[in-house]
Amino acid sequence: LPEPATALPPRLPAETAEINQGDLTDALIDTERNRRDSDGAGE
Repeated sequence: LPEPATALPPRLPAETAEINQGDLTDALIDTERNRRDSDGAGE
């Protein structure tokens, strides 16, 4: 997100943690996918 976390509306800690976990998971999946694509292209 372009805006800092402080600019977001206040949320319950549990809800925020769940959303952040989802974002982290998506980021990890994207990273792994890109890593595999790079490895496959190099072979």
